[in-house]
This record gives sequence, C-alpha cells and structure tokens, in this order.
Amino acid sequence: MTASVEGAWTRDLSGGCPKNESTWHQNPQFQLFPSAEGATYVLELRQYNLPPSLLTIGMWVMKADDLQGRKRHIVSADTVGKTKFKADERRVLELQLPPREGGLPYIVICSTYEPGQLGRFTLKVTSPEDERVTLVPLQPPPAPEAVSLGSLKASGSLRASRKHMPLGSFNPPGVSGRGGMPYTAAQSTSAAPAGPPPPSNEPVIEIEGQGLSTKLQAELAAAIEAAVQQCSSTGGLYEDAQFPPEASSLSTSTDWAPGSLVVSWRRPSEIAPSGEPKLFKSSWQTGSVHPGRIGDGWLCEALNVISGDMEVCEQIFVDVSHGDKGFYAVRLFEDDPNSDDDWHVVLVDDRLPCGEDGLPCFGRCEEPDVFWMCIIEKAIAKHYGSYAGMEGPKGSRGEAQALELLTGGRAAHPASPLLGGDAGELWEKLMEAQRTKYVVGVRCPANSAAAGKATEMGLVPGRTYCLVSAGDVIGGKLMKLRGFYSDPEWKGKWSDHDSAWTNQMRQMLNYQDVKDGSFWINFDDFNKYFSELDFVRMADDRWTRLTVKSRWMDETAGGGPAYITWRNNYQWLLHISRPTRITFQLTAVSSKGSKLANHALGLVVARGNIDEDSKRRKLLLRDTSEIVLNVDPAFSRRISAETLLEPSHTPYVVVPYLQGPGEESAFSLVLLSDDRDDDGKLDFSFEPVRPAPHGDWHILTSRNYWAHSTRIPGEIGFDENPQLRFRFSGPQGAKAHVFIFVETIGVQTDMRLQAGVQSSPRYPAVGLVLVPSAAEGERFQHLPPKAVHATPQARDGIWLEAHLDVGDVSHLVIPYLGAGGIRGCGSRESRFE
Repeated sequence: MTASVEGAWTRDLSGGCPKNESTWHQNPQFQLFPSAEGATYVLELRQYNLPPSLLTIGMWVMKADDLQGRKRHIVSADTVGKTKFKADERRVLELQLPPREGGLPYIVICSTYEPGQLGRFTLKVTSPEDERVTLVPLQPPPAPEAVSLGSLKASGSLRASRKHMPLGSFNPPGVSGRGGMPYTAAQSTSAAPAGPPPPSNEPVIEIEGQGLSTKLQAELAAAIEAAVQQCSSTGGLYEDAQFPPEASSLSTSTDWAPGSLVVSWRRPSEIAPSGEPKLFKSSWQTGSVHPGRIGDGWLCEALNVISGDMEVCEQIFVDVSHGDKGFYAVRLFEDDPNSDDDWHVVLVDDRLPCGEDGLPCFGRCEEPDVFWMCIIEKAIAKHYGSYAGMEGPKGSRGEAQALELLTGGRAAHPASPLLGGDAGELWEKLMEAQRTKYVVGVRCPANSAAAGKATEMGLVPGRTYCLVSAGDVIGGKLMKLRGFYSDPEWKGKWSDHDSAWTNQMRQMLNYQDVKDGSFWINFDDFNKYFSELDFVRMADDRWTRLTVKSRWMDETAGGGPAYITWRNNYQWLLHISRPTRITFQLTAVSSKGSKLANHALGLVVARGNIDEDSKRRKLLLRDTSEIVLNVDPAFSRRISAETLLEPSHTPYVVVPYLQGPGEESAFSLVLLSDDRDDDGKLDFSFEPVRPAPHGDWHILTSRNYWAHSTRIPGEIGFDENPQLRFRFSGPQGAKAHVFIFVETIGVQTDMRLQAGVQSSPRYPAVGLVLVPSAAEGERFQHLPPKAVHATPQARDGIWLEAHLDVGDVSHLVIPYLGAGGIRGCGSRESRFE
C-alpha cells in the first residue's frame, strides 16, 4: 500500500538540517502510523526543483513523543533511520517500523540542508505488507488566509480516529464538527507555498510565410493591364512578344534534337478534344502528370508532387482570371541575394509547342482537356530563356530545387526507418502534412539496397512519387502514391485486384482500377522501400503557429474529464470571429527533454462559460453537446487533431490533459492555422485563463477527515458531520454563482471502471448538502426545504451548483459519507466564486 503527502518548504517551514539546532524543528513534519508487525516501509522524498537548481535535501525518522505534537529536540535514541543530504531529485529510505505501544506514531522530518530554502516536495511511503499505513501532516495551524489551493493534500489509505487524531485537529477556521466561525471569500487570496514558479502559459506567436511584395504586385497589375489592352486593340487573344512561338523559344541552339518534334504552336481551345479546355481536372483534382520528351524530369517529378494538393498547385498561379484572353501569370521563387524580392512573376500566353499528333510535345497532363502543367512548364521555360534551358538536373536533387522554385518552401527531409528513423514519428509527420498543406514526395533511391526488390514489386527506383493521401483506416495505415502515368503498377498488398480489397474498402477509399500511375500501399511496405522524403509547403501561404510550453504538476495535474479534478488542468480561451480551421498538436516531454510514451495524452475543446463567467475556466462537462473536439487519451508522445470552429460569442475552452490525475509531465501545446487574409495578423485570439480577480473563479479550499460521524440526512448524528460556513462580501441583494466540489482523498480512484468495485469500502459513496442562508449556530438533522442536495455517489468526487445571496449572510456546506461508508477515508474541497 502507498500513502503520500505533498508539502512545501516555505519561509516558516524551512529550518535546515539538524546542525541548525535552533531552527531544524521548523521543517515540515509528518506522523507515520504503521499497522503491521514485521512490515518493511520505503520512504521516498521527491523535490520538484529541476537541474541545475536542485536543493540539497534529506529526511530522518524519529519516534514521536505523543499523539499530536511535533518533534522539537534531537535525541539519538529516538532516531530510527535517516538519509544523507544530497542534491538529488529524490532521497529514499528503507526500514522496518513496528507499531508502537499506545498507537504512538513515528515522525518523518523532511529538510533542506540550509535553512530558509524554498521548494515543493512529495513524501511517499510504500509497504507491500501494510495495507493501512498512514501519513498525517503536522503543520502549524494555518492562519485563515492560508487555507487555499496551496494547502497540503494527503493521499493514500488514510485512517484517522480519536486515538490518532482528535476531531478538528486539521480543521481550518470555519470547519468543525459542530459549526465554527464563518469564513469569507475575501480571505482566500494568500500565496501558495513557495516552489518552482508555475508556467506563464502565454502563447508564442509565429507568422510563417510571406506574400508578393508591393513592388511585384504593382508590376503584375501593369503587365496584366498591358496584356488586356493588347487584346482590346487587336480584338484577339494575347500574344507574348517576349516568348514568341519560334525556334528561339525552344532553344538557342539550332541543332537541339527535341526542337525538331515541334510542328506547330496551338492554344488549349485547339488541342482539347471537347473544345472546352480546363486549367484543372475539376475544382478538387489536378489530374495526373505525363513527362515530356525533354530532359526536365526534375521539374516533372516536382510538378507531380505539387499535384498532390490542389490548393498548393493553384497558388502557383497568381492570375487565372484572363484565361479567356489567352494568358496566365505564374510566380516562381529563386533566392536572389541582390534583390529584396525572391519571387518572380512570369506572364505567358497559352500557345503551346505541339507535335504531329496535335498534343503538347513536352510535359502535359494525361487528360487532354487539362493544361495546368503545360502553362507552368512554359512559364519556367520563359524564366530560363527557352525550353532547352530546363534540361538537366538543377542540382544533386533537382526535384527538391524544383519544389523550392514552385513553392518558395525549403524541402524538409525526415528520416525514414530504413535510415534509422522512428516509424511512429514519421507517420505523425505524414499525418500533420496531410492537415497543413504540405506536399510530400517520396523516393526509393536507384543506388539503395532496396532498389532491386523495389523493381520486382513494380516500383521505379529513382522516381519521386507524390503522396496523394494517407490515413489510418480499417485496413491499417494506408498511403496512396502517384508516379507518372506511364509507370508500371505496384504488385504488393493493396495493388489492383489484391484480395485485401473489399467492397467496403473500395467505397471508403473511392478506389478505382484505372491506369493513372497511382496505387495504394500499406505503411509497412512503404518503409521497406522508400528512404528519401521531401516535405514542402507553399512559403507565401501565411501560416499562424501558436506555441505554449507548460507543465502538469501538483494541483494542475488534474487528469481526464472522467475525474472531478479535471477542472484543475491549465485551460486556455479561444475566441473565434469567423470560421477557422485549426490543428491542435500536444506533445509531452520529460524534465530532461526526452519525449515520453508512457502517458496517455488527451485533449478537449469545449464551449466555454457564458455571460459574466466567460473568462473563467470550465469546471466540468455536463454533456457531450458541450464538446466540439475530443481526442481520446492515447499512449503516445504526441497527439494531434484538426477541426473547423464556427464563430461564437462564447469562447471555446482548450484543455490538454494526462489521463490519470496526479501524473506529471512538461508539455507543449501548438495551434496551427492558415492566415486567411495573408496579412500576418491573427484570425483568432488565444490566451490562458487568468487568475482571479482578472478572470478565473475565486477559490476557497478546505480539507478535513470524516473521523467522527458517517450519518446520512435524517439520521441522528447527521449534524455532527464536518461543516463549512462561508459568506460573500459584496452589496446586499446581489447573487454569487457557486460551484461546490467534494473530492475524496486517500481512496483508490482508479477502481471506478471495474465492475462491482463501486461498493467497496475503499470507494465510499459521498454526498453533499448546501443550506443557503443558514443562521449562525444552526444545525440540521433533517434537510430543510431550502437545502440543495447532491445524493451520494461512489466515485472520486461530487458537486453541486447554486446562486447564493451576497452580503451579511452565511451559508453552510455539509459533506457526508453515504450509508455504509467508513470513517477517516475522505476529504472535502469547496470552490466557488
């Protein structure tokens, strides 16, 4: 069994090691009650400070002098064990502790080496033989203002009785078995115990990408105006005098062999069999690519990759509105150290070099009515001076240079499993690319060890394939790749006519057995052959990235929505004024910077509170209608999801979490969104919930034990249950919106999902009664008509909501155990505005 206590070395509780004779007794002290003969106990003291700021810490165990008091003197005969002082994250002590006569406890003292040092810690005791081992904090009675979320919290199998702990010995002012002094909300404003500062949780904003400069926009506008004027004056289609349909546009050399293939220059309207040419296959498809008969494979492969994303392909064109006048404008990127502009705008007419068959001689789309590839290729030919100027690879990886030429984005090259990369990480990158307008090219190098087998399986070594789509479906992790139209067919699993295809899979993936250079392949087979990858996104597609670095720790490690402590997780408010698509990415990182895979990460985006509560955290999820995005917990180092958020006057609340309460980890939360106006300004606002009084709820916290009565309402003795009185300062007649939570502490909250365990005495049913405007000293055995009652539930906590009077009136909260509950195994916590 394990019991643990969270504590802190504060200015009043940091006395240093025993060499500091006058102050050492001021350290945090804890009663340890063993209950099993011959049991072994392992004590662990863990500090929250991280390198290089680790404190030098240690602990020692002594025999207590009485049932209640703290140790004030060092007596060697009383010391039963101790650790050395060391600047470690944790100190461990193992020893046997037989139960003492008269039920006296042992005292565990946790200390820094030097007095006055500040920090947080956890003391944990574990015993495989003792199921009832108990830790009880012996802190000096706190002043009223010290009762806050920073108070110590005990957990484990707690057992408190009159023999060990008189009723009320831990009660803060205003909490007792028979009433007590009122407690006002104004008293809850003290600072929490000293320790590592909490994260700021402020997002860091990055705007990626850039648009055409004002100078280029003006030049483009002037070129378009001149072209339109030419069409108006001639009454015909535009003719580009700078790149005419002549041999000089094909090559500067008269003996350039491919030039002899050109027998005419024709416009799309003359080439399309239907007589109705199109720039793209449809409003959502580009169409497949057919390489030409010149040496511009580097460009054709890049265009094949670009065609994997319709929007990226469209963005290469900066003017398509004058296609009916016979011209288009394309933008190309080349890093020019002598210019402030790296983008170049090229305006061309649509007269294309054609062969004897009447079709374009060089690169073209397979569909004879589609011409986007021909237009881009002609613009690049004009940029390089001629079609011959495009021949030959433009570097050791020409297609990567072509991708930069077309997008302005630098190609990223994540490592494949064949080159030592992690398959899980690669799949996550592929999924992120699908969501964020990246185009992806993949390649099996011709000189790789896998090239021979790849050829046997129908792949073309050295070919750059386009990643058309990918996803985790019923059939597993599948990817759709596309090569050139004339490429051979893939022969492995999920190839055409493979038995893996079912009618359901065909419908789900819109599978069609057509010869267009595309095929489906599973991720495992992909990793056997492909080792080179290019990830590129359009550079002037402005993109907003907001990054928050934070940490789940102490109270903020609230666990998932199934737990009542979920509300304690850090939360952010997201304001949306127009439809916005956002990708959320959550990554857990250990204190040493290595990624974790042993925590279940989850994320909720919910509708926030309304009206005057809109700046406050979400305390609970009443039903699924409040959830707009839910990423179920997954044991992964990173999770991500995308959603389209509609405009809302009520903010959305973003809550990342680890599945289990108390699990701690550093994490980063990233929001990715397209800049809709490409103006470099945020399309939405994102900020953490601010502490009260600037945003969040005002909070009161009280901790206590059911050590005297387990009576339910209506039974004699119900009025002896612990009670909490409170009032709100403010104008008479006003109302306060109140949420009250009771949380069980020291029970096994992970048993809830196991059938039949809810009735276990280790998982007691807890009820809650609120009596508004209760008179001073008034006690209740039966519930008055005005009482608000949350009936007992066997879970980790219970809650109720009310609107209460403000001013010179007090209210009464009575938590209780349901019928059959046990004593000394719970605590209550109340939070309200």
